Amino acid sequence: METIQQSESKHPAIIAGVDFSEASHHALEEAVRIANREEAKLIICHFLYDEEMAHLTKWAGLTPEAIVAGRKSHLLSWIDELETDELQLDLRIEVGHPYAELTKTARTEKAKLLVLGAQGESHKTHSHQIGSVARACLRHAPCEVLLLRKEQATRFHTVLAAIDFSENSKEAVHQAVEIAHVDQAELHVIHIFAPAWKYYGERADVAGEVENYKAEIRKEFRDFIYPELAEARHLPLHFDVRESLSAYHGILAHAEEVGADLIVVGLQGRSAQHSPSLGSTAERIIEKSTCSVLSVPPDRNPAQPNLGL
Repeated sequence: METIQQSESKHPAIIAGVDFSEASHHALEEAVRIANREEAKLIICHFLYDEEMAHLTKWAGLTPEAIVAGRKSHLLSWIDELETDELQLDLRIEVGHPYAELTKTARTEKAKLLVLGAQGESHKTHSHQIGSVARACLRHAPCEVLLLRKEQATRFHTVLAAIDFSENSKEAVHQAVEIAHVDQAELHVIHIFAPAWKYYGERADVAGEVENYKAEIRKEFRDFIYPELAEARHLPLHFDVRESLSAYHGILAHAEEVGADLIVVGLQGRSAQHSPSLGSTAERIIEKSTCSVLSVPPDRNPAQPNLGL
């Protein structure tokens, strides 16, 4: 293991996974920015697959030591471009499966945040589909995961929090507020509901009941969200309740409409609160979003510091 500096730290740990893709370059920049602000320990990880190491040693005639040294030199050139002088850095270049090693490191270090590029170096298509490592980390990492798109700027300008009235979505709103406050970004909070009448159409004889239903949804939204926005009163703030045939489609459409460059979403909705699996709406948002996404896992310990990305 290659290490720049490693010592016991009482500061929160942030992990940046780097595979030398353009998206992971943005991920490293964002991780440095957050770590500087939070005075956090920054662990920068690059993992080589066993097959990759074997291929390079056999066909390129390189020793394992030379391969690691080359990757270290490349990574240091990236780090040298960033403001890391005040940071406690831990640089790790190891052989292993990136997903397994990143989640293991996050668990061992009790990391508060894992920052990754949404698409890895091997993802050469123009599709916005996230890479397999990012997807696996989202499912299993024990902390929040921030996926950065390669198009991401140096700060967020428009943050969208999607809520479904679950406790997990309250945590997502709090994170969205913190991010918007730090970056002085616009904050949008949206609830999308799939209407009960979507398969039958809005008939004239039930128009009154439909309007009553919409009014009840909006009241539930206000009662749910207003107490969570006390610290956002000085931000450019927008919130709305909208109807869509599917929650994820409505959220993504709204994100495109407002020009969101970050969507903050809880990983488990109301329908999945008793299940450890990733909620279907969250999974589809993460999979199909064209902007960066922060996933907030359920049951975060309130005593842990809010990183306020």
